[in-house]
Amino acid sequence: MIDLAQLLRARAGEQYALYERYVNPQMARVLRTIGFDRPYARAEGCLLFDQEGRDYLDMLSGWGVFNIGRNHPAAIKMITDLLASQSPNLVQMDAPLLAGLLAEALVRHAPAGLEAVHFTNSGTETTEAALKFARYATKRTRLLACRNGYHGLTYGSLSMMGSDFFREGFGPFLPGCHTVPFNDLGALERELAPGNVAAFITEPIQGNGVIIPDRNYLSEAKRLCERHGTLLIVDEIQTGLGRTGTLFACDRRCSRRSITRWTGA
Repeated sequence: MIDLAQLLRARAGEQYALYERYVNPQMARVLRTIGFDRPYARAEGCLLFDQEGRDYLDMLSGWGVFNIGRNHPAAIKMITDLLASQSPNLVQMDAPLLAGLLAEALVRHAPAGLEAVHFTNSGTETTEAALKFARYATKRTRLLACRNGYHGLTYGSLSMMGSDFFREGFGPFLPGCHTVPFNDLGALERELAPGNVAAFITEPIQGNGVIIPDRNYLSEAKRLCERHGTLLIVDEIQTGLGRTGTLFACDRRCSRRSITRWTGA
């Protein structure tokens, strides 16, 4: 049996050497170059502490997991209680109770018309699942995204990426994927008009630059998608779970009754 606490104490300070040798040498070198190679010893909420006790404010908020901060006592208790319960976790042929309870709570708070939950492991996997569902449900293959949009870095998501910065060197991408200008309803309507688009994916607020569209953009995009038989995918990976003042950003951009197609984290 490994004593994890003792192991971490014994190897403290080796993280960058280990990362450079076994994981990603370039990343370790970059962190050293820009002065981010801090040996963090602990974390509390939005604060990180190094081995000398100096604290650093971590302003990363794009990941929903940070909404309650690191090492929140309620989260620690929940995880500890679950492990102590000796739950039959990760049974392949099973319908886990906790997953059902979480899905029930999410549906209760989600925009009207959404009645089921598909769990994924990351934002990019959420995008991949949404694209698959859209093509399967509509029997169409064409997909639309917005320029400058960010939807993840696996191949399906990267094919919908609206920035060449993230795509350079990784092509060719999935066929049938196209972009339109963000906040341009006229351009969107022209692309939807032929009736061959399976889904249009957009962020309520573009995370790459924090670009906010006109207030009616999302609701009008939803109306256009419905008119042309296209599914609307609202990517709330970086705006959901209270980060814009409402539980989901689409609550602010549309009435709760107007959203019928949505995916997020």
